[in-house]
Amino acid sequence: MNNGTYVPHHDWLRENEPERTELSIGFLLATTFLAAILRFYRLDGASLWVDEILTWNMIRPDHGLNLLDQVWASIQAPLYLLVVWPLMRIQENELMMRLPAAVVGVLTVPVFGLFLGRILDHRSARLGVLLLAISPYHVWYSQEGRGYSFLIFFVVLMSLAFLQMTQKTPKLSSALALALTGALAVLSNMSALFLLFGMGLTVLFFYRPREYSHWGLWALALGGVLLLSFPWILKASGIWAVD
Repeated sequence: MNNGTYVPHHDWLRENEPERTELSIGFLLATTFLAAILRFYRLDGASLWVDEILTWNMIRPDHGLNLLDQVWASIQAPLYLLVVWPLMRIQENELMMRLPAAVVGVLTVPVFGLFLGRILDHRSARLGVLLLAISPYHVWYSQEGRGYSFLIFFVVLMSLAFLQMTQKTPKLSSALALALTGALAVLSNMSALFLLFGMGLTVLFFYRPREYSHWGLWALALGGVLLLSFPWILKASGIWAVD
């Protein structure tokens, strides 16, 4: 309360803000190891299902397909096709097709820990990382030969760059990092555009940079995402039935 009323003073949130510290390397290694066990266990156990068959049909060596043609033709997960293509030339099976998703799914856990360590108190950050490591949904997407685990990974990296630009003075390196990770997220799955839209609204209505140079860096960061992924967005715009 403030002056006998129920209205708190303007900086009460800042005064009660919990202390944030980076998570220990030992904890991140332990949760990453746990995540690896869950994601690599029976990675090739299940048969291909509908979405994975789409990936399979776009990368099968015996079809005589061309890599660049397939990457340009895909509006969902062209990045995943690019990564999994050479693996399927080594051995054509479910394990090779799902391996990149599993590896990136495991790597997401420590990166998520770095992100949570900057926005949450120590206990909450540890709990968040543990929940991701054992999340049935994340395990599922990490064992699926599609771009969903890539999407989550690059969204976390994109959020780290966004946090860097909002909590500190925007820099060119942070803007370029946001543009690159954001584009990779979009090329993993087009749904990353929703996050990009939310970040843009946050900058316009909540963050509001004070200097013109900072506005330019934000335009470079968010506009760079659209520029790098524009060919696939343009192709998708002629396919999507928004109505």
